[in-house]
Amino acid sequence: MADSSILNTYQNRMNSIVTDPEFQVLEKKYQSYLDLHDIEEIFGVFDIKQGPPGEAITGKLIWHSEYDLPIDLKKDITKIFNKYFVD
Repeated sequence: MADSSILNTYQNRMNSIVTDPEFQVLEKKYQSYLDLHDIEEIFGVFDIKQGPPGEAITGKLIWHSEYDLPIDLKKDITKIFNKYFVD
């Protein structure tokens, strides 16, 4: 079973990234793309899985392969992800 302090850190980081106001800006910026592909929200194009204990990167960003995402969208999401999950 995972160390509760590691899990707690991951959960805190997930709570922080989900509520980050930059995602609202990205939703507006890429609204036409999301509408075109019938994606309800920006969180529909990726997942974040918990990284292994003791690693500098505490989460893993996983793109949904069924979407051909614009490079700028990937860069914008990666920038926000790095802010919370890369120590």
